[in-house]
Amino acid sequence: MAAKLYQNDVGVIIRRKVTDRETGLGVNLSNATELRYLVEEPDTTPKIWTAVVSPTDPTKMDHTVAAGELHFRGKFRLQAVVSLPGGVELSGEVESIEVGQRLKVPAPA
Repeated sequence: MAAKLYQNDVGVIIRRKVTDRETGLGVNLSNATELRYLVEEPDTTPKIWTAVVSPTDPTKMDHTVAAGELHFRGKFRLQAVVSLPGGVELSGEVESIEVGQRLKVPAPA
């Protein structure tokens, strides 16, 4: 994940590793039926961001930030959720990311 996120950023990848709580080993997500992040925006509005298996590591899930998703500055709360075959659903720890205010610079004339 990017070291810093700013209001209205687009194309930034949010990446989280999914680990087994008992063994501490990464969970292979290749067979996952759904990957998503439950998101609470700074104003507490709930959202769902879809994710995919990271192309560089099958134990990580990626979400590429789309236009409008980081329209607020402040603390976003995220929880990774993985659905696996057989009705298994795993929830990650709730984490926070801080979204800063982008500088207001006038557009070039």
